[in-house]
Amino acid sequence: YKDLPSTILPDESSVEALAETPTPDMTGEQFSDSFNSNRNDWTEGFFEDEYGTIDYKIDGGYTWDVVAKQGVNQKSWASSAPVVEDFTTSADVTHVSGAENASYGLLFRVEDTDNLYYFSISDVGYYYVGLLENGVWTTLIDWTETAVINVNSINTLKVTGSGDEFVFYINGTE
Repeated sequence: YKDLPSTILPDESSVEALAETPTPDMTGEQFSDSFNSNRNDWTEGFFEDEYGTIDYKIDGGYTWDVVAKQGVNQKSWASSAPVVEDFTTSADVTHVSGAENASYGLLFRVEDTDNLYYFSISDVGYYYVGLLENGVWTTLIDWTETAVINVNSINTLKVTGSGDEFVFYINGTE
């Protein structure tokens, strides 16, 4: 998905990211995944194209191992996740190795590969929010520096959505 905003520089760097979804503490419809199996139909396996290679693994976490030949972007979501209007979603994410300026985060309000929202961070201390609508990206919050990102460590990302209003959190900070 070459159109996804990214700060990955074109090189042969390797990036490995790990995400875990904690059990939500909320009422109403709930969705969670411990990644002990692929019961929610996440993207899994090895893929290669002109942008590089990626190996998605589910093994108690959701691990992506990316080797970029040029700027590369990948996205994945659980096809069995419920469609909801108002929501709270969170995930513990870690950038394990590779380019420090690689971005990683949460997709939400996903309709299909051309219509979704993206909240991301990078280990160089920036966050970003974008809307992909009919295959065209709109920046909602441009790359913004923050001191609350834990470099090379676990970061808890959280988004709450009520109608068309969203609140974004990094490690508990709005």
